[in-house]
Amino acid sequence: MLLRPVVRGGVAIGWPCVQASGMKLQSPLLCAASLAFVACAGQEYSVHIGPTFARVDGDIALANSAGVIPPANDLNNSLGFGGPKSALVQGQMDADRHRVRLSVMNIDTSGQSVLDNDYGDILAGTAVTGQLDFTAIVGNYSYEVVREQSYRFGLGAQLGYYTLDVNVRSANGREDLATNGLMPMPYFEAEYFCGDFTFGAAGGIFAGHFGDSDGLYWDLESYGIWHFDRDFDMRAGYRYLVLDGDGRATSRDFDAAVDVQGFYVTFGYLF
Repeated sequence: MLLRPVVRGGVAIGWPCVQASGMKLQSPLLCAASLAFVACAGQEYSVHIGPTFARVDGDIALANSAGVIPPANDLNNSLGFGGPKSALVQGQMDADRHRVRLSVMNIDTSGQSVLDNDYGDILAGTAVTGQLDFTAIVGNYSYEVVREQSYRFGLGAQLGYYTLDVNVRSANGREDLATNGLMPMPYFEAEYFCGDFTFGAAGGIFAGHFGDSDGLYWDLESYGIWHFDRDFDMRAGYRYLVLDGDGRATSRDFDAAVDVQGFYVTFGYLF
């Protein structure tokens, strides 16, 4: 038997339009977003926290001081990023056929390697150490266009704030690609209910030109939810996030084809 409507769902985020800035996301913003989510009364809410076991793949190229973009470096083999630390916080509010979600995700990884190609003004063949940090705050709204006893389908929209910082250092210098931006995206979700379990898929795809970034951004997710108690549940899923675009950040042109994918597990409290 399904315990309550609030536990039906997972969270899906979109990829950004990357814009030029070096701003870093701070803890007060995360706290403010979380408090704003639970400010209203008379609705049903859930909050989930847990780790993600994601890996970062793809490649990235950064123009040198002369404005020339060299061939891209692979994030794993050339820049040495691997074994990231990541965390996920999710919030959800349900009111009749309406659903609002908030997702905060952070991925932090570092590594050492030798460049296959130039990266900015750091030449190929140079030993480097690097740090990659990605943070996303995404809110979305959906409305149940189809609602039956055993399944539901919703459509809506989402807006996210994203930051990406790739810092590469060598003995002779450093290059820091720091970006942030907003990305609107159409959003869908579909869920099937089977006793104490919910199985679902959600996501969005969007291509366009926003600010200084032009490309294809998308996020797809599949998940399962176990409602083992009236006030608690456990969620597990797989997310596949893609950023494929080019733009300008930190006063340098860049070209990136990056994806983040992996499993996540969260434990939730319903109230």
